[in-house]
Amino acid sequence: MAPQNQPPSTPVSRVPPSTIAAQLINNLSIKRPSRQIEHDELQTLMNEVSMQENDISSLTDDKDIVSHKHKLVYVITRVVWERLEKKDIFTDLTTVIDQACEALDVFISTIEDVPEVLNFSSPNDLSLTARGPKPLWLWLFPRILSFLGRRAYDKLTQKISTFFITAFEAVSKSPRLWKLTSSFFRYIVDSYLFVSTYRATAQLFLAILGHLHSSNLASHVQEIHFVLPSDHFDLSTYCNDQQGSFEQSSPCNYMLRDVTDALRHATYILTILVNISNQAATTQDASLTFQNHLAWILDSFQLSHDLQRIWPIHDTSQPDGIAPGTALYYATQSLISSIRATIPDSLICKSYVYLAIIGADILDDPSILAEKDVNLRFCHMLLHLALICRKHNSVGQVTGLCLVPKLQAMLGNQDTVAMVGKDFENAASALEWACGPATTGTVLPPSKFYRNFEEESLNVDFGRMLIVKHPPGTDHTIFAPPSKRRKLSINGILDEVTKNLYLLLGNQEATDLGGLSQRAVTCFASLDESGRSQAIKYLSMIPCAAYGSLVVTRDPASNITHSRCFFCEKLPIPEVKTVHNVRCQSTSKEAISILTTLVKSPIFHDSKRSRVLAMIALRTFATHYTDNEFLDLEASSLGQWCLQSLQSSVRELRIAAGRALPEFLEGAEVPQSLLQKNRTNVLIILRDLCEKPALYLQETCVLAWGQLGRLLEDGELNIVLLKLVEYLGHTNPIVSNAAYNEILKLAKSNGTFDKPVERMFTPFWESVAIAAVKDLLVRPQTTQLMADLLEMTVPDFLILTQAYTLPWLVLWGEVKIIKKIAQARNEDPGRVCIDDANVFRIMALLLVQDVNDIESHTMSKLKCISPEFDKQGLTFAHLLKIGPPNTFLQLLIVAGDADGSKKSRIYHALKFLVEGVQSADNTRKGQSPMAAFMEQHNLGLITRISEVVNDSRDEQNTYEKKRHVRAVEEMIKIAKTYTRSARPQICACLQSALAQKPLQASAFSAWAAMLRSLDDEDVEIMLESTFSTIIQCWDSFDELTKNAAEGILEYLVAERGRPIRNKIVDLPSLSQFPQLADIESKLQKFRSPTDVSNTFQVFSRRIRHENAGVVAQALSELKVFLQSHQAYLQASAVSEQPDVVVGRLVRSILDACVKFNESHHDIADLTGACIGLIGCLDPNRVEAVREQREMVVVANFEDPNETTDFVLFILEEVVVNAFLSATDTNLQGFLSYVMQELLERGRVRAGPKEQQKNVG
Repeated sequence: MAPQNQPPSTPVSRVPPSTIAAQLINNLSIKRPSRQIEHDELQTLMNEVSMQENDISSLTDDKDIVSHKHKLVYVITRVVWERLEKKDIFTDLTTVIDQACEALDVFISTIEDVPEVLNFSSPNDLSLTARGPKPLWLWLFPRILSFLGRRAYDKLTQKISTFFITAFEAVSKSPRLWKLTSSFFRYIVDSYLFVSTYRATAQLFLAILGHLHSSNLASHVQEIHFVLPSDHFDLSTYCNDQQGSFEQSSPCNYMLRDVTDALRHATYILTILVNISNQAATTQDASLTFQNHLAWILDSFQLSHDLQRIWPIHDTSQPDGIAPGTALYYATQSLISSIRATIPDSLICKSYVYLAIIGADILDDPSILAEKDVNLRFCHMLLHLALICRKHNSVGQVTGLCLVPKLQAMLGNQDTVAMVGKDFENAASALEWACGPATTGTVLPPSKFYRNFEEESLNVDFGRMLIVKHPPGTDHTIFAPPSKRRKLSINGILDEVTKNLYLLLGNQEATDLGGLSQRAVTCFASLDESGRSQAIKYLSMIPCAAYGSLVVTRDPASNITHSRCFFCEKLPIPEVKTVHNVRCQSTSKEAISILTTLVKSPIFHDSKRSRVLAMIALRTFATHYTDNEFLDLEASSLGQWCLQSLQSSVRELRIAAGRALPEFLEGAEVPQSLLQKNRTNVLIILRDLCEKPALYLQETCVLAWGQLGRLLEDGELNIVLLKLVEYLGHTNPIVSNAAYNEILKLAKSNGTFDKPVERMFTPFWESVAIAAVKDLLVRPQTTQLMADLLEMTVPDFLILTQAYTLPWLVLWGEVKIIKKIAQARNEDPGRVCIDDANVFRIMALLLVQDVNDIESHTMSKLKCISPEFDKQGLTFAHLLKIGPPNTFLQLLIVAGDADGSKKSRIYHALKFLVEGVQSADNTRKGQSPMAAFMEQHNLGLITRISEVVNDSRDEQNTYEKKRHVRAVEEMIKIAKTYTRSARPQICACLQSALAQKPLQASAFSAWAAMLRSLDDEDVEIMLESTFSTIIQCWDSFDELTKNAAEGILEYLVAERGRPIRNKIVDLPSLSQFPQLADIESKLQKFRSPTDVSNTFQVFSRRIRHENAGVVAQALSELKVFLQSHQAYLQASAVSEQPDVVVGRLVRSILDACVKFNESHHDIADLTGACIGLIGCLDPNRVEAVREQREMVVVANFEDPNETTDFVLFILEEVVVNAFLSATDTNLQGFLSYVMQELLERGRVRAGPKEQQKNVG
């Protein structure tokens, strides 16, 4: 069914509406037999609707479709909603409510697809009990509204709201329904948003409030009885009923019997109206009628709030935990803010007075502000209110009397201030200042808070509040920045900046930069310090203005005094903005030439301020421009100047250079090879700079490392973190503190997590942890500061990182530090080292050491740590056998990170480990130790790796996933054909990795290694998946991976000819990729011409493949093939003897649709398209029957032979097919266990080795 609790603007139905409705109708039919239905007519109608829903495509006439949808809504309403109204103690209310939710999904989908159904009236020849001739909406709405807000039906509340909002949207989008004059708000067309629907809903709301006011709320009387709408409800107001026939039909009202439910009902109706109005107001002007509607909303809002103060609503149905009244408050505030510029001042004042009064009541419970989203919305309200208070004294006076004292009391409580946060404190203080000294007794200079909000949107609101002129008669000193003016012309701001720059550097007016670089140095030398600075500022604005992202502030004379660029600040593009990247790049050549000329001029270096501003301009250029020559740090003169400035004697210039440097290392339109070269060069330069003793350079390095860390990933980020951790132990406290702050900023920039520092460091503990611990005794501040960053004690930090630090500490013989770790655990050092979580990492490191005797070297290191190794008689062989799969996997991961020189040593360690743990008892005669080890641990290793790659709990960093994928490749390289028993699991793991863009390169490299390492038999099985993967992922592959794909295809054609020839008919064409044209030409030599019938047979076989990617590729090709061979299909259809292969093809397509329907929606779409192209087949002449095998268990598993037959039947028909189709290795593991248990129950034992050769 459709997902629950979706926002109004989100389409509700992802499944076709007919499918949803058919499922619901069928379920109702089964669960409610006809004898339980009140009327036989309803059961008959239900059967008719169910049959029609299952064949909805047969309806072609619009009137028939509307009539059918009307019957569908009527049947579901009668069967489901009327059951809710009956208090039947034998009814499962939970089940009925769930059915009601599904019914609402059907209603929503139906209204979206066929909005005309809302205005459908039953014709005279169609007599429906309890329906009458009135429009459907007039019959349906009361039945649904009667459950809105009722506590027993909380699950329906959000669905009902979505239903009505969808109804309003559907009506507004259909011109034929604009004539509706009842019960809807019509969305604004041209400039109107109001129809007589408003009166209907207003009557509902006011009737509720009127009844509630007349009730004795003080005594909390729960039982009330009143009918909505009121008894004088006039149907003729809402629909054309000249003959009065509607009055004789079923009633159009409903009853409420509970005070709390009634108040909730009223609040939710008002919330629906506010949300609808809010959506419309964002795109339309507020007409006079809409202003009246808004005034009614405000009055009703105030009345509802007054009632809720007397009779509080405790609502648990809201997903965010906000009470309905509070949610209504925020929705109303958002509506007022969005239409503030289009409504009269009197209505604005009334709106914000209400917001101030009710806001003060809401703040009686400050704990609601602990929620970040609630806090932010309230801060926006305070700043919007402050703006209005500055414009209208009357609002300021009311606010100063009701809301400001409440805020002052809150800010006087330190606990409350700590809870609400800095932004709320600043917003509240700004409101105090805006209300004026006459009410607050204080005048707070706004400059104290300017740009001081943590949320950028609040800074924008604050700035708008400051630039508003205060009404005459008040004494306020304006500290605001100058008023802002935007040019209306597309090129206006660019022309203005260019003209100003040309006046300073060219002594003439011009609106383009042509030739300015030739005159710039002479004019620049003639300028004073202020003029030079201004010229560089204008030059830095050129790319931003050309891109369309520049926002400027001006002085009273309209001169530009300050500028901002949302692109340079990495902010999202505003919806009202249109960017012009082509125009921006057209200015790059001349702008870069001007800056290069200035930087090279002798006069330029005489001014410190000019150099700093020029570096800021360079950062702007590097952010916007994509010129490869300019961005190449090795060749660009500006890039070289940036690198040299890292060692400048001017601190501001060094810092500015460090901030400009990252912009040369990223860019979506810059070649990745260039970016990688720049990153490598920068890392080398910074590492060399760190070695220099000059103290002033160390701070520069720390800040530069922090800037790089914000964009680098994986191993490069590891280098950054390692350097920053090393700087924590610097002898100079300034440098140490700078590193501490940079680590905190870097962690926060990675996202909002519970423990951002720990999450950032976790993938890199192997290198970072030992850097923090190795000097624990001589320089403990590094360890202490790391513990502080992680918000834990030093002992806790030692325990957290022990698995990563102990290997190195054992290797270096740091006994004292190991004892510190043991003390933190309250255990003996020897016991700590042989702990399961530590010993495999220790052994993995010791095994790769370049020594003559690994065994004696390892034991000497361990015995130095603790005498327990001698006392307990722990031998090297015993240590090797403590979790050998973990040690093996650790070595594989390390091998994936190592270069060629170190990798051979790791391979040697892997073979040494395998030979040490595989005894003669565990190895069959003639079997190598590696083969025996892999046979035993293949599945366990790949399962461990798959858990990291799939990471369903989002605990693994992308870097750690890449390392594990590379470990798969190393396992394949060292074990080669011994991995064949785990081939399905390895393929599934790699296919999961290929679906993740960051892992594609590593995953395909491992896939290629399998093709090179396995035998022809296994390669033949993998060929279809290989070709399909390359075709489907080609566009997302980077250049290196594309080259790797080309290389492996060349290898297969050249070295694996036999598998290629065997599978050539099933392999898709690569002709669509120019880079693979040579390979495709070679593949064509293997192919032989075939007729259409045989081609269909090949497609039928390919579509039956277990791999979803292969099936999707086959269907894509089949779709194109069917489009070009329609004549064959038509000829076959009319011939005396239709081609039987067409029926088989249809059978394969249908099977694929059923098989992959839920997991791969693209396959479902392709199957539908292919069936549509094949067309309707005559079932009497063409059969598409699925071959099915059946088995009946007669002896109830008491006959051993029958049990064995059943086991083999289940394995062959169900379990094995499911296993081969699964891409989740966890699922494969469960299915493997099922196979094992079934074989055991069936008394099937392993056969000789030669019989197992083809298994797997």
